[in-house]
Formats: sequence, structure tokens, C-alpha cells
Amino acid sequence: MSLIEPNILNHIQDKLMFCHEKKGRIQSWVFNLIGYSLFFIIVTLVLYCCRKRKMTPYEEAEKLRRDQDYIMSKIKQYQTAKRPDNTSAITHLPVVNNNNALQL
Repeated sequence: MSLIEPNILNHIQDKLMFCHEKKGRIQSWVFNLIGYSLFFIIVTLVLYCCRKRKMTPYEEAEKLRRDQDYIMSKIKQYQTAKRPDNTSAITHLPVVNNNNALQL
């Protein structure tokens, strides 16, 4: 034998079920709101960082000039290394052509 009438017991169970469903809806709404907010913040930060890294036209021109200067210095260095010297490899004395001395 129960101390609570069946109608009251059904009413309390219905109220508890309604409160449980309402709590679940509120929790899912809060969870979705937080998830969408985090997603939006992360996407915004990524796009901002990508935009921030983009060089201005002045910076692009400066980088191009530095690259060209570097390439030109390497070309000059290579040409200097390949230029024939008038010195022998062992003594670093100038090479004398005997053919020119014999001609009169």
C-alpha cells in the first residue's frame, strides 16, 4: 500500500519527466552555443593571421630587390672565381710568354 495517491504519483512523474527534458534542451542549447562560438573564434583567428602575414606592395618590392641583389652578388662572385689569373698556381708569379720575347 502506497502513501501517495496514484493521480499525484502520475503528476509528479510527469513533472519530473518534463523538467528532465527541459534540462536536456537547455544543456544542448548551451553546448551548441559554446561550440559554435569556439568555432567562429578559431576561424576568425586563422583568417586574421593569414591576412596579417600578407606582405604590402612595398615589402614585396623590397624583398624582390634583396633577392635580385643576392643573385647579382653570387653571379659576380662566380665570375671572379672563373676569371683567368696571370699567375701560376704554385708560385703566384706572373706567367711569361716566350713567344712574344722572340719576335722582333
